[in-house]
Amino acid sequence: MKKVLVGVLSASLLLTGGAVTYAGTAWQNNISVYVPNHNGPGGNTKYQTKATSSAQAGLRLHATQGVTLDVRTKGTNGAAAWKRGVKGGNTYSVPSVTVSGNQERLEFSSNIFEGKNVNAILDWRSN
Repeated sequence: MKKVLVGVLSASLLLTGGAVTYAGTAWQNNISVYVPNHNGPGGNTKYQTKATSSAQAGLRLHATQGVTLDVRTKGTNGAAAWKRGVKGGNTYSVPSVTVSGNQERLEFSSNIFEGKNVNAILDWRSN
């Protein structure tokens, strides 16, 4: 029985590959997120499973290479409003519209006039 269970778990891990989600109350630490210049597409974290409906997400933004960014939560239930002007070295609460049990991630954006691509370093949790 143990061998069957281990086999099933191993197979499911192989099938899901990089689609690992984290519990919403656990911090994902030291993540690097590439945020393209000129408000380009991209700048997303991996999904987490929301623990509490509409609870604000936690963001500890360690570094943004001196660039000011915008961030919002985006998930199964849509996207929340942008939180404008976030910088490295600060902690933020980010609004959410995601319902408990659904998937949510952070989405970052740079200013349309920003010429520098950014590798933002951060910790986050969806709560």
